[in-house]
Amino acid sequence: MTQVTESRSGPFFEAHVSHPGAVRDHNEDAFLARGGEGFWVVADGMGGLADGQWASRTLARELAEAPLSGDLERDAAAVAEVVRHANFVIFKESTDRRNHIGSTVVALLVRGPRFAVVWAGDSRLYLRRDGVLSQVTIDHTQVQQLVDAGYLTRREAADHPMSHVLARAVGTHAEIETQTLIGEVQAGDLFLLCSDGLPRVLEDEEIAHELESGNPSAMVRRMVDLALERGSPDNVTALVVGCVDPSAALPAADLTPVFGGAADEEAVRDSPAAPVEPAPALAAPAARKAGGAAAILAVFIAALVVTALGVCAWVLLPRLRRPAQAASQVVVVQGAVPQAALGQFEAALGGVGCSWLQIEKIAQGPTGVDLAITGVAASPSAVQSALQAAAASAKIPVADIDLQSIATTPPGVCSTLDAMRPFRAATSQTGQNLTAAQDSFAVMKQADGKEAGRAIVTVTPPPQGGFAIAQLSADDGLGLIAPDPQTFQTLASAGVAVSKVPDAGGYRLQADYAKPGWSSVLLLTGQGPFPKALLTQSAGARSAAWVSQFASAARAGGWRVEMAWYEITTGGDLSVIPQTQAPSVNALLPATNGLLAGKATPKKPAATNGVVVYDSDANANAPTNAAPAGKGATGKAATSPPAKGATNSAKSDIPL
Repeated sequence: MTQVTESRSGPFFEAHVSHPGAVRDHNEDAFLARGGEGFWVVADGMGGLADGQWASRTLARELAEAPLSGDLERDAAAVAEVVRHANFVIFKESTDRRNHIGSTVVALLVRGPRFAVVWAGDSRLYLRRDGVLSQVTIDHTQVQQLVDAGYLTRREAADHPMSHVLARAVGTHAEIETQTLIGEVQAGDLFLLCSDGLPRVLEDEEIAHELESGNPSAMVRRMVDLALERGSPDNVTALVVGCVDPSAALPAADLTPVFGGAADEEAVRDSPAAPVEPAPALAAPAARKAGGAAAILAVFIAALVVTALGVCAWVLLPRLRRPAQAASQVVVVQGAVPQAALGQFEAALGGVGCSWLQIEKIAQGPTGVDLAITGVAASPSAVQSALQAAAASAKIPVADIDLQSIATTPPGVCSTLDAMRPFRAATSQTGQNLTAAQDSFAVMKQADGKEAGRAIVTVTPPPQGGFAIAQLSADDGLGLIAPDPQTFQTLASAGVAVSKVPDAGGYRLQADYAKPGWSSVLLLTGQGPFPKALLTQSAGARSAAWVSQFASAARAGGWRVEMAWYEITTGGDLSVIPQTQAPSVNALLPATNGLLAGKATPKKPAATNGVVVYDSDANANAPTNAAPAGKGATGKAATSPPAKGATNSAKSDIPL
C-alpha cells in the first residue's frame, strides 16, 4: 500500500506521496510542504544513490528555510534566490565528489487570488480547473526545445529516446537560471506537482481522469498505484493541492514543514539500500570505485569542470545564510594570475568608455588564462581589445575571453557611467555586495496597484563607514533610495522597500522602474554626505557641472561604486507574465501545453542558459550539449577557441 500524508491549512487541502517506483530500490525524489504558508516543492535528484538523494534533500532543506513575506513577487524572487544558493552548494559538492550531481525543482506559491511557480528541469506543475487539466510548466529538456521550435509534436517528444535529457538543472553548472510564471487562482482549482516519474508512464488524459473525484489522498494514491502497475522505471512523487477559497486568509497554523522522499532523512537512513549520510551540508567526498566507461567519463568531465572553474569557486560565490561579509559573483582562482596582473585587467575594464564591467571568472586553463566578463558595454570589441592589451602588458597568455554575458549599454546612460567609472569598486578583489535575484524583471501591476518593473536585489552594506543606495534607469534617470545608513535602517525596520534576510548579513531591496531597458542599483561606499541633489537626476545626459561635482565629492569622500545590472522588460521571452490585463490561467499557457494542443509555430529554439546537459536517468552522466544564452551584445577574443556551445562543446545526439 502506498503511504500518503495529508493536511489541511485554511484555504488549502493537500496530500503528498513519494515512492521509489517499480524498479528502483532507492528514492532520489524529495518534497517539501509548507502548506500553512502556501508553499510546496518537488525535487528530483540525479547522480546515483547517495548523490541524487543528497542533491534533492539539500534543495528541499534549503527551501524549507526560504524567507517568505506574504508578497507573491517578493516570495517568488526569494525562492529563486534560495535555489540559486543551493545550486552553488550542489555544484561545489559535485566537483568534490567527482560525479555530476544535480536536481530538478518545481515550487508552487499561492497568495490569495494569485499563484507563482518557480522551476528548473522537468518536474512539473499541472492545474485542473473546471474539469480541464493544463500543464503550467514547460520542461527544460532538449526535446522540449525541439517542440517549442516546431520540429516535434508533443506526442513525438513523449516517445523520443532522449526525452529526459535535461537542458537545465540545479547543481550541474556554476550558475542556474530558474523560470517563473504568475497566474490567477480560482475557487476549486487543483494543483499537481510531480516528478517526471509520473508523466513518463501516465498520459495527461489519465492524470486528468485520476484528479476528477475523491479527496487529495485518494487522488495521489490512485496515480502512484497506477504508475507502479505500469512498471514505473523511475521514482514517483506527487503533491496535490486543492484551493477551496482563494480569498480566505491563511490561519495562524502550525508552520512546521513536512518533508518526504529523500528529504525525509529518517526514511532515507532506514532504507536498506541507502547509506547513512550527513544532513544537507557540505559532505565529505564519497569514496567510490571506478566502474565502467560511464564512471570514467564522468570523472574526466568533472576534472575538466574543476580545472575551468576552480575548486575555490564556492568560497567566493554568493550565498544567503552566512555571517555578514562581502558576497561575490566572481570566480577568481587563487594564483591564476599575479595580483598585479589582476589589477591591470581591472584597470583595462575601467578604461572602456560607456560601460560598467566586472570580471566574472578568471582561471588558468591548459593553454593560458580564461576570462569571463559581465556587465554592460556599448562596444564588446573595445572590451576585447582592452583586455588583450592588458594581457600583453602583463605578459599573461590568454586562451579565452568570454564576453557573452555583456549586455548592450542603454545609450542614454553613458555620461553617468563615464563619470562614475573612475570610482568603481574592484569587485574581483573585494567581492560584490549587490546580487540581483534574476536577470530580468517584468513591468506588471504590483500588489500595491503600481505599474512597475520591480527588481529584487540582495544588498550587503559595509558593517562600518558610510554608504548610500541609488538606482539608475535605462533613460538615465538617477534616484536616491537611501542617502545614509540611518535611512537604510529605517526602511529596513519598516519592511517595505528593504527587508532583512533572516540569519544572514544581507538585506533584500526592491527598486521600481517605469521604463524598460537595462537598469541597475548602485551601492556607494565611503565618507558621506551623499547629497540628494547630486544623486537625484532626471532622465537625460549629465551636465559638465554635475560630472565635476560628482568627481569632487567622490574624491573627497573616498567613494567606491558598485552596480548590479538587470533588464526591465514588458514582454517577449519574459518568464514572469504581466498581470495588467488579468488574463485567465489558460490564456497564459502555451499552446503546446494543453491536452488538445496543436503543433507549435516554428520559432527560434530556446537557449539552455549555458548549462551542460545531463540525462536525468543516468547515475554517471556525461554532457550531451551546451548552448549558452548571452544577456545582450556578445563578442569573443580573436585568440579564443570557437564560441561555447558550438564546435568546442560536446556534440548533440539529438537530430535537428
